[in-house]
Amino acid sequence: FRNELHKRTAAEAERNGISYMQLQDGDVLLLGDATLTIYHWGEGKTINDMSTITRLEYGECSMLLTADITGLAQRYFLKTLDPDFLTVDIAKFPHHGLTPFVTEFLDVVDPSFLFATNYDNDDIGKARSQAKYRKIPMMASGSGIIIMESDGEDWYIVQKRNES
Repeated sequence: FRNELHKRTAAEAERNGISYMQLQDGDVLLLGDATLTIYHWGEGKTINDMSTITRLEYGECSMLLTADITGLAQRYFLKTLDPDFLTVDIAKFPHHGLTPFVTEFLDVVDPSFLFATNYDNDDIGKARSQAKYRKIPMMASGSGIIIMESDGEDWYIVQKRNES
């Protein structure tokens, strides 16, 4: 375990009879016809540097979940992963939209849609500016639940707006 919180969480799961599995770099999980491929930078300097990125694939559709990766981690993945792995239809902004994409990373990811978790559209200025500048549609979950569905060929995205 790389940090004390991870150690305590695993111990608590064991005490409560909850099984868990620590995923490793390159692990693939199958969820029906979908695959999740996991990567992380184990040598990062901070816990956010070591955040996991996950690529979801379902048919011809793909999504990249970036957790809390930093700019350093984005540069690491640019050097170590095949650009085809990083290129997706949809991408989650790193760190709830608070950490912007590194320009070169976003160039390779080349998403048609972006989303941020936890904050309202008005609270993620850098992320919103990146999306607007590149003319990439985006949503933030703080403005309402984002529902993304795919039939394996197309994505269908709607947002159930929060009531004011």
